[in-house]
Amino acid sequence: MVISTFETFKQRLQNFRPQLKHLYISPCSSVKDTFSACALLLDSSGKLEVLFYEDSCLAGCFRREEEVNLADELKKVRQKHSIFYTHFGGEDIKDVPGAFTVQTSITKSRNTAVAANAHFLPNGHVLIFGPCHCIHDAQALLLQRTGFRGAKTFDVELLNGDSQKSFELRLVKNSHLNDLQEWGTTNNMIVFRSSEIIASSLLFRAYRESLEDGKTSEEAWIAIAKALEGEDSDAEYEENGYDSDEWVPEDDDDSSESDESMGEDDEEDLLECLRD
Repeated sequence: MVISTFETFKQRLQNFRPQLKHLYISPCSSVKDTFSACALLLDSSGKLEVLFYEDSCLAGCFRREEEVNLADELKKVRQKHSIFYTHFGGEDIKDVPGAFTVQTSITKSRNTAVAANAHFLPNGHVLIFGPCHCIHDAQALLLQRTGFRGAKTFDVELLNGDSQKSFELRLVKNSHLNDLQEWGTTNNMIVFRSSEIIASSLLFRAYRESLEDGKTSEEAWIAIAKALEGEDSDAEYEENGYDSDEWVPEDDDDSSESDESMGEDDEEDLLECLRD
């Protein structure tokens, strides 16, 4: 839920103060004209509710027939939102110990993608302001396109087999590969890689079949990871993020970061491999 009214958000926090577990804030800056906040509320049943709040930092600057001092207006914005820090214990997202930020691209609609900063928190949550998203229930972390020699980026897929939901972060710089691997492992996710783009629907089909065979959730994801990476899936990867034996595009034109996924025959072969 996204709330755009200051008083409404403040009152909501006040009403549910005992349930408020975290309040993360992305304040205004020289390159960001929106004040953003994300509140995580935990009810008595243990269910997590996520509330986002967004407010323009420059709304007060657009007044007709009146000169506006930008510095004064920004000061008013800071004073207005200071209660989130002093009364509700909010903290700037950039100051959260153990968190790191990844520049990425996420899908906004079927044919539209937007640039965004994804904040990976030490509790296993991924928080994105702007297009407001909070992913907090990932069971597995798939790192895709890690076998394309010469590619400067890879894709990340956060997966939950029980809810059959996934969230994709695209065009992540290779420099974040080890950080994401460590983050996922630390938060008890099954982390695995694929040199190609794999449809999450295939993984979820294999996951369901594994559960039907009596496997636990963790065992199901481990089986899928081994099917994709080989039995020796715990072997160390090379520092540059690919194995020398992995497929490499033959032509320079083919080395561009393709968005194409597997063909139908390849998908069926993969599914058979996952079943085995």
